[in-house]
Amino acid sequence: MTGADLMFFWSFIMFIFFLFLAHYVFISLANMTIARKLKFSDPWMAWVPILNWYLLVKISEKPGWWTIFYLIPMVRFVINIIVFMRIAVRRDKPEWLALLFLMPFGVWIVPGILAWAD
Repeated sequence: MTGADLMFFWSFIMFIFFLFLAHYVFISLANMTIARKLKFSDPWMAWVPILNWYLLVKISEKPGWWTIFYLIPMVRFVINIIVFMRIAVRRDKPEWLALLFLMPFGVWIVPGILAWAD
């Protein structure tokens, strides 16, 4: 590899890292805001990797053991829609809002609307 190749490679790696970091911060802030608005006692859980799934399950008023479903890749997608449907109802938003997860960029749209839309 030449110096230019290495520079391009590491630039690409840093770009991906910052995209991941921006995604993580946005989702964590949205989940923490949702938890606060629903008066959950521990909104800080939104920042801890597996506890954030537990937080979503608990604020959707589902049993805590549902967190296990988040560990199964394709099941996680379905459970996320079910959980966010319940959160939408609790935030006085339409249930179908969670179906936006099926669209590209829905992973950012749904938590953002549930967290910051009045």
